[in-house]
Amino acid sequence: MAKAFLLHILWYGAVMALALPWPSTSQAWDGNARIYAKSNAPYWDVGRRDNNLSRLCGLGRFNQKYKNRMYIQFSGDKGRGLTGIALKGWNLIDVDSKALDGKTYHFYRDGTSQCIVFVAP
Repeated sequence: MAKAFLLHILWYGAVMALALPWPSTSQAWDGNARIYAKSNAPYWDVGRRDNNLSRLCGLGRFNQKYKNRMYIQFSGDKGRGLTGIALKGWNLIDVDSKALDGKTYHFYRDGTSQCIVFVAP
């Protein structure tokens, strides 16, 4: 009886462990995400596109620590989407120390090879 109960508990634990979502090692979704703003403008108007940082983002070297922890929602007719926000010292993975003080980094499609980083003053 005790052996059957123990096997049942172990089986249940294994099933539950497999059912839970697993975050990647470099990024995790933040359950406390906050919307910073909403806009009807296209997402690419958020700042100046930085091709070097976008390349590093696609390589996993310049990313948000928590994907879309704070974000802007763009819901106009053109350029709909979300851009996650990060700053130097807040919510930013910056392996090569490229971030500058006073700049805000906006991430579109972060966590993919098509990541685009926009820099705003």
